[in-house]
Amino acid sequence: MAVEEIDDLLGQLSPDPWRDAQRFSADLQECHEVMFAPQSTRTDIITALRKWLKTDPNQPCLFGRLAASRDRISFCILKEADIARGDSHLRDVIQQERRLWKAEALDGKRHAFVIAMISETLAVAKPDETLRRVAERLCDLYLFDQPLESKKHDVLRIGLPEGQGFKWFAGVNVFAAQADGRWWNDHRIPGGIAFSMNSVGHMSFVLAQERLAASGSTPRRNLVNWALPLAMRTIHIASKRPLFGTRLMERAQALICPMIPEEIRREVFLDVAAKERSESLRDLSQYSEHLYEGSYDTDESIPPAYFEANAGPLAGASMIPLYFTYLHSYSDADYASMGLGEQLFAPDAAGQEAESGNKDLSE
Repeated sequence: MAVEEIDDLLGQLSPDPWRDAQRFSADLQECHEVMFAPQSTRTDIITALRKWLKTDPNQPCLFGRLAASRDRISFCILKEADIARGDSHLRDVIQQERRLWKAEALDGKRHAFVIAMISETLAVAKPDETLRRVAERLCDLYLFDQPLESKKHDVLRIGLPEGQGFKWFAGVNVFAAQADGRWWNDHRIPGGIAFSMNSVGHMSFVLAQERLAASGSTPRRNLVNWALPLAMRTIHIASKRPLFGTRLMERAQALICPMIPEEIRREVFLDVAAKERSESLRDLSQYSEHLYEGSYDTDESIPPAYFEANAGPLAGASMIPLYFTYLHSYSDADYASMGLGEQLFAPDAAGQEAESGNKDLSE
């Protein structure tokens, strides 16, 4: 069976009747005026999108806001003219920009990558099965080796002058204009449909290196004192909306949650005293640093629930436990690959490079 190209799928999209009554938020409309203007260039669109990411008060992702403000996001912009040239052209553009992102990440200049397909037809389409197929096809053109994975990832590497290297998995998550005003509002983006890839571990590592001389920060301490509270605050901000898909879990509730692994339950928080925990989490101290709750699995790259056209919370959905432990717990299998980083090589006693992984960090 032949794979349907994105241009063909766009012709099958249906207008969203809900959007007729619920107009886009003012900030998205402002971006759309730039993005959908025939004369707008890719640079114009990137400028509008970067400004939105770093200034939108309704944007709960604090990592994205910080990365945008520090110019640490790489962008791949796909316009309707690109779509019309076919999927082979789209794949070539995506892969070229992907290589540039990884090369800049190797030097610590970029942490995140946004692939945005800009189309008014896409932006006003109903979030249904057809739109989900568009998202899946776009993701396959990016990660063609993971077509059957529900939790897709990319890999970022960094090289240090002294001959060490580290790598991290970067999560892959869909964003769409359709999310604006719906329960998954924290995954909205102007212009159409997009994928956002961000390595919190890579970002934390680079910040730790920058702060090392001034404050003695280490990658682990930066994860504990910076990345973990920021991740928790991102969830907390999103949960303050009338409709939400995730929320923090009270610490007392988490301590008795049967879903938390026993090896994590036994851990003293980050091996520090209660005073240091309080100083790290501040006003979030009443919440668990291990667990939060979601009406869906936030690690899924393209959650099916997004494409069920429902504007409200999932009907009858119970909240499931989700984990922050990849940012701080040695007991979490993903701590090295997502948080602290996996070491690739290091100099031996004679100062020669000893390989313990793939030395080609730019792949």
